[in-house]
Amino acid sequence: MFLWLAGFIAIMWGVEAANTLLDHHLSEFGIVPRTTQGLRGIPLWPFLHAGFGHLISNTLPMAV
Repeated sequence: MFLWLAGFIAIMWGVEAANTLLDHHLSEFGIVPRTTQGLRGIPLWPFLHAGFGHLISNTLPMAV
């Protein structure tokens, strides 16, 4: 269980690092309300964050 959680957290941090390096172009794959195109963000939403502050605030409770 620990390895699965650590892997999930590592993927989240890797995606945020890539998103930052790509000038947040990956954010277009997030959930967009009231659009059909926004539905593709549903399976991706755990991996996309509004920045490292948002990622930290989600990582700490998940790790606990």
